[in-house]
Amino acid sequence: MEEKLRLVSMYEIYKNMLTKHMREIFEQYYYSDLSLREIASNKNISYQAVNDSIKKTQKQLLEYEKNIKGLEMKQDILFLLENSDVNNKEIDKIAKKYR
Repeated sequence: MEEKLRLVSMYEIYKNMLTKHMREIFEQYYYSDLSLREIASNKNISYQAVNDSIKKTQKQLLEYEKNIKGLEMKQDILFLLENSDVNNKEIDKIAKKYR
């Protein structure tokens, strides 16, 4: 479940960097909770094509996060906003990650 939430969070950040086809399949699988077979039937493609698209999209999202760190940055910003009592040392530590 945690991995699914992480993938959906990355998707929200990087979805515009994916193809329309990848977005459609990802959304049907993760948001509409359709099975791979249902998606294949809806899109008139093979089960294997859907499975390959899901895996490729997951891999692409992980690669974007590895290089861009958008989700990590979002989590750090939320941490700072939610913890107004964070000291300057913590703020400097987080700021150094993005320099």
